Order: sequence, then structure tokens, then C-alpha cells
Amino acid sequence: MAAEKFRCPECGTVYTVEWDEDAMVDYMEPAFCPFCGVELDSYSDEDYQEEYEENNSMWSYNDEEFTSEMIGDHLGFVYEITDTDNGKKYIGKKKFWSKITRPPLKGKTRKRKIIKESDWQKYYGSSEEVKSLVEECGQERFSRRILHLCDSLGELSYMELKEQVEREVLFKPDEYYNAFIGVKIHRNHVLKKK
Repeated sequence: MAAEKFRCPECGTVYTVEWDEDAMVDYMEPAFCPFCGVELDSYSDEDYQEEYEENNSMWSYNDEEFTSEMIGDHLGFVYEITDTDNGKKYIGKKKFWSKITRPPLKGKTRKRKIIKESDWQKYYGSSEEVKSLVEECGQERFSRRILHLCDSLGELSYMELKEQVEREVLFKPDEYYNAFIGVKIHRNHVLKKK
């Protein structure tokens, strides 16, 4: 069995394509992204590691690097981003998965729903101030830490709100980049998973 990694130039998803070497013909049909339909580029482990190190300061959880393999059944996480130059922080939440709606296949009427890993590894919060600082000063200026792993949307929203209120992020503009808090949670959404 042989395998080769490919990367979609459109959506950035990395795929491993496997084939039986004994059954291989003179050429292999190009692989296409099942999400975008775009032809995939060849992509090596070295390419991945180099791109990851260039584009991501890692997320940490319990003082260890957090990777995709550690997601398990978790839906998302509550995080803290710290500006290492001035010590200011940002508290937020992020889902591990995103739902993509694709047009129906030829001859079909139902739209396709695809769930794939979100951009959580490259994510630096929804704060415009933090995003512009990342753009201007680079990612190496910030550290990113996962505070809570959550199994439901209700738990995710609740834990984000809890962290923001306990830290009084709105009352401490010299310590936090958070400019507003907004949440709507029903008790059933939080108790459902307990």
C-alpha cells in the first residue's frame, strides 16, 4: 500500500490518499478536494511541519501543546490569548468543528452538509484589536492557552461567560482586550451533557 499527502489550495484541508501499488497504472488520476472540488497539491510531512511552525504559535492545555489528535469528542474550548509585550489578555471561545453547506450533487436537490475541522489552530480571537496586532507585530508576540474543553454549545458559552465575569474583563481595560460580553444560554443546554 502506498500513500501520498495532498493539500487543497482553496480551503487548506490536508488529505492522505492511499492506493495499492500492485494495481497502479502508468499515471495516477489527480486527487480533488471533496469540499471544494479543487485539484489537490502534493504535500509532504516536511511541508506541513514548516507551514505549521511559520503560521502557528501553538495552543497549550495544561502546559502541554494541544493538537488535533487530542480533540476527542469535545466540541470546542474556552481560551486565553496573552500579549507577551504588555501582559494584556483576551478571553473567548472557539469550536473545533465547522459545518459547510455545499450545493447538491448533479441530479439531486438536497444540499450537502459537511463537517470538518475548523481553523482553530490559526485562530487569534474575534477582537479586532488583537487581530490587527497579530497582523502588525506577528504571532510570536502572543501566547495561546486553552482554559476549558467543552462538550456542548451551552457549556462552551457558559464557561466563556463565567471566565469573563469572574475576571471582570469589562472593568479592567488595562488588563483585557475584551470590549463586550454577549451570551444567551438556556439551562437545558448546560444540563443536557451533565
